Amino acid sequence: VQILYRLLNGIPIDSLLSSLPYVYLGVVIFYALGFLLIKYVMKS
Repeated sequence: VQILYRLLNGIPIDSLLSSLPYVYLGVVIFYALGFLLIKYVMKS
């Protein structure tokens, strides 16, 4: 937790907020692909 806290302190808030939508989008796409893959495996 301490390392993560230091890492967050090292990153400027502005750049973090500007890159946040891309991170969120990446996570959503990742989960969607995983969901589709599981659905496909369960069907076959």
